Amino acid sequence: MARFAPLTLGQLGGSSTTPERPARAVSGERHRHARLARLIEAAQDVARRCHTATVLTQDRRGLSKGRLSLLRELEREGPQTVPQLARALLVSRQHAQVVANWLAESGYVDFVGNPAHKRSRLLRLAAAGSQLVSELERSERQLFEALRVEADPGEVERAAEVLQRVSSALKAAKAQRRRGAGI
Repeated sequence: MARFAPLTLGQLGGSSTTPERPARAVSGERHRHARLARLIEAAQDVARRCHTATVLTQDRRGLSKGRLSLLRELEREGPQTVPQLARALLVSRQHAQVVANWLAESGYVDFVGNPAHKRSRLLRLAAAGSQLVSELERSERQLFEALRVEADPGEVERAAEVLQRVSSALKAAKAQRRRGAGI
């Protein structure tokens, strides 16, 4: 596992496809959508840069971002059915099934009986999958410790809360669209 030297957020860029742009000041209720778009764009950029930094510093054992996401979801929420995982990861059930099958064949997860349903088995993290998630989290902790972000803990917490509210609003909008009400 690689060690990280102190980094600034700008140094994480590497392979990001988003060009550096100066922050634009957007004010007034009239520009609420522009501020939200800027927030979402910044969140996506941070996610890409973080992913790039961690991917470049560890042995991923052939694991794609989607496979790692499924393992992390199982670590966080415990055993789930493939349809539950698909909903949580915002992917099709078929895609989640393909990923789950690969992870099972590779020994990272196990299919086990589901007391709530005879045919829909639960997927649970195997020891190798749990170890892999722990290694990934350790690598990310090293990265985060090396970052020099000029923000107090309260600012970081508020930013996380805002992003969680945006995520919840997007989830609600998707559910509303499914019911035919549109956004």
